[in-house]
Order: sequence, then C-alpha cells, then structure tokens
Amino acid sequence: MEKYLFKREVSFRDLNKNSVSVEIEITTRNGYPEFTMSGEMGGCCCQISDHIVPANDGQKELLSVWEQYHLQRVEPNEMIPMLERIIAQVQDAEIQYTASIEAIFDMGEDGFDAGEHIREVMDLRDCSEEEALAFLCLGMELGLTFGELNETFGGDEYNHEYYAYGIDYYIGEDDELEGVAYSYLEEEDWLWRDAVAAKATELGFTEWIQQVISLDGWASVLNGWDGKSFEHRIGDKWIYGCRR
Repeated sequence: MEKYLFKREVSFRDLNKNSVSVEIEITTRNGYPEFTMSGEMGGCCCQISDHIVPANDGQKELLSVWEQYHLQRVEPNEMIPMLERIIAQVQDAEIQYTASIEAIFDMGEDGFDAGEHIREVMDLRDCSEEEALAFLCLGMELGLTFGELNETFGGDEYNHEYYAYGIDYYIGEDDELEGVAYSYLEEEDWLWRDAVAAKATELGFTEWIQQVISLDGWASVLNGWDGKSFEHRIGDKWIYGCRR
C-alpha cells in the first residue's frame, strides 16, 4: 500500500510572471522512500522544470532539487527538513513580492462592486470598456488586486482572447463566446466528419454545430482544459470566461 511520507504543494510566480504550482512528494509506492516532483504552468503540466525561469534563490534551489532528486531514493530524515526550508523560502519571497505591488483595489474582497471600477480600469490601463470588463471578470475569478493582474494581463478583445500569468482565456458576454465556439467548430469541420463517420450523428454540418453548443455549451468547445466556465456580474452585464 502506498504511503505518503511527505506531500506538499507550493505556488509562485517565476521571472516571466508565469503562475507555477508544484507538487512535492516522498512516497513508498515502489517499496522505498522515493522523491517525486511535478508541476503545472499555463497549459503545461507534470515535468515542466525546463520551462520555469526562477525569480529568486528559493526558486533556483527548488528547481535544483527537482532536477537532482526526481524519481530517486532519498533519506526522509535528511530530505524533509531541506524541503521545508526551501518551501518556506519560496513562500516568503512570494509574500514579499505580492506586498511590493501597489494594489489600488482588491477584486477578491467580499462585496467587491466591479461596476464601480469600469471607468477606473479604462483610465488606468488606457483601454476600451470591453477590455476593462474582461480584466475585472478575470480579476474577480482569480481573486487578485488590480496591481497583481495588471502586471501580465493582455490579449485581443476582437477575438475575446486574453492571458494572464502564462494562462490563456476566452472572456466576453455569453452570446459573444457562443459565436467564438461556433466559428471554431466551423473551422474544425473534421470534428463533424468524424462524428458522421462514427455514426454519432445524422445531422448536417450547421445543425450539428448548433446541437453541440446547445447541449454541451460553448465552454465544452473552447475550454480544452476541463470544459468549465466562470461568470461574474459587472455593472448591468454578466461577463463569462473559460480557459483555452
């Protein structure tokens, strides 16, 4: 039976402001104390250490441990104190970094009224109302301050494509994202042909697209990560989003 001798997760932002989540374990799954690390950054997961650009000494040491000990037999009494020290160093640096960013306002606080900040975001970012709505929607979903999200937020409002901390999103009103999903299925017409070939549908191309979006929703088409979406009310509008 597998036994966890050590299991921790640590999250941080690397030098490129990508959001990184790392899982660190020592288990007995193979009959001895085995060290493993895996992570997630943007659309990448598992062994991603080569994609992380460390921002501080703690992150550098964490990556060094990853590269040196992954899938190796270790001595828990020696390894665990070292890991605890490195994790604490990474977390402390992350706290200090967050504290250094001017918040301006906190989109994650209880009772946050996003509608009151639309014009403020437009002025601070020198952007359109559509981009400001997307910014506020994502900030509320991630629970960030203006300063934190403003560091890395960007995108293409025409196509409703945005990004922050190395992760890509679709954000817009419900009918807009439905239109994006419709266009995607039109371009990827092989999906319909495969469905016909597998006798999963007898519908024509247009009818099939309409049925897919009607039954499964636009997020099932656009979100290749987990098919989920999020939504937030901003002023008199509901703004929606999902990963892409």
